[in-house]
Amino acid sequence: MAYENPLDEMVIYATQKSKYFSKDSDITLICLTNKFGYGKWREIKKAIRRDPRCRFDHLFLSRNEQELQRRVDILIKALEKEEETNKRKMQTLGAGNPGFDENEED
Repeated sequence: MAYENPLDEMVIYATQKSKYFSKDSDITLICLTNKFGYGKWREIKKAIRRDPRCRFDHLFLSRNEQELQRRVDILIKALEKEEETNKRKMQTLGAGNPGFDENEED
């Protein structure tokens, strides 16, 4: 799904609970990983420190590069699982409705 402003609009449902990462920090982390690229942990960490949304989230700001990578890996797996679940639901709905075409656009 595409968002005009992902930091404000994105919602992540399936995540592993963490005392260091909030839902807002997870969204920020996903958006920054998308912007800089997977594996650019130093740049992502610098961007987190400059982001005004993270200014008071000291637990998030104090995470090291390896912790950021682990969290992104968890989030990516959760998002992939959620996407697969949504695809199966759409296929199930399509199988029950003969006139339904999941590739058809409105």
